[in-house]
Order: sequence, then structure tokens, then C-alpha cells
Amino acid sequence: MSVHGIEFIISFLTLVIAYAIVVTTAGYFRAWVALQFGDDTSESLGFLSFNPLVHVDFLGGLFLLFFGFGWGRYAPINPHKICGHFRVLKIVLAYLSDSFAHLVMAIGVFIALIYSFGFSVLHLAAPMFFTGNLLQSQFAQAYPSSSSLAISLGLIGIALVFLSVLLAVLNFIISGFNLLALILLEKSPSYSKYRNVLVIALPMLMIYFFINPLRFLVVRFLYFLANLLGGI
Repeated sequence: MSVHGIEFIISFLTLVIAYAIVVTTAGYFRAWVALQFGDDTSESLGFLSFNPLVHVDFLGGLFLLFFGFGWGRYAPINPHKICGHFRVLKIVLAYLSDSFAHLVMAIGVFIALIYSFGFSVLHLAAPMFFTGNLLQSQFAQAYPSSSSLAISLGLIGIALVFLSVLLAVLNFIISGFNLLALILLEKSPSYSKYRNVLVIALPMLMIYFFINPLRFLVVRFLYFLANLLGGI
């Protein structure tokens, strides 16, 4: 097998591992938050689990294979089961909880990467975010004193940060339209005929047309975070 073939396999396996960790953690957290607010829908469907097979989405997995990013199964939330004081706030927090989990993961892993490899890791990782190729050879050449295990974990960390920030934005778009549909339906049932447009068509169109700007946003976010940490 050629060197490029080996690099492709390593890059793909790295993305798969990162994808499984990211969607499992965020899906579990979303189900947990909903349960705390009184909605056991996701729990009853098995989402309150750290089993990756529960959270992996078939279409999201195909996108990972062909486009270098993918999403997990969308843990359902039944807003009618959320009641009590601050009901609206609880619903908003439940819907946006996975985006919050993704951002926390991204920040935590990014800080760990900086601690392990220094701020130079950002300059090395940025081009990988645009190409979708996580090249182990480039990473190993940049850090020759690091072990093979450290290099592999570093690549997984980069993929984790990339997917986490990207999915934070994507889930925010999807959850935002779901919240909009919920508000409109509670105002008037007549809006039900537009529900599929709001929760499926419009989010998918935004994702399709804005995926490259979203990749750019990932890099800008990381540079912003690095500035806050005083590294650039």
C-alpha cells in the first residue's frame, strides 16, 4: 500500500474515533439535561447511554465518509413534558444543550492540545480543517520528540476540536429552527403545514451552502481562543 493510502486510512480512522466520542458525549448530555427538566423522552429511547452505537447517525456517518464531517442522532425532546417555573428557559436550554456540550469539549481539548504541543499546534491544525486531511506524517515531523501514541492522540484531539466546533454551529442551526417551529405552532396550529420546511428543508439548505464558511468559523474561533489564552 502506498504512503498516501496509509495516510488516508489513518486520517479516516482518526475522524471516526473523534466522531464517535463527540456525538456520544453531546447526545448523552442532551438527554441528561432534558431529563433534569422533566422530559424522559430521550432516556426512554436509550439516549442516556455512552454506547456510541446509540448516538451514531447513518446519514451523518455517510457524510463523514464522503465529506469529512458528520453528525449524530438527534436526541428528541418533548417540550410538553417540560413544565414548572422558567418553562421557556428550560426548553431553550434543553434544545441548545448539545451545542453547549460541543463547545465545552472543543475548548477543553484545545487547551489540552496547547498544553501538550504548544501554540504551534494551531498553525499546523488550521490547514487540516480546510482540507479534511489529518496527516500523521506532518504532525510527526513537527514534533519529532513526541511518541507515536502522543502523535495519534494529538490527531484525535484536533479532529475532536474540529468536529465539536462545527457540530456546535450545525446543531445550533437545527435546534434554532426547531424552537422557531415550536413557538409558531404554540401560537397557531395552522403553522403545522410549514413545520417540515422549518425543521428539515431550511436547516439542510443552510448546512449545504454554508459548510465552507463554517469550516472557516472553526479556525477563527480557535485563533480567538488562542488570543484569549495569550498564545498569539
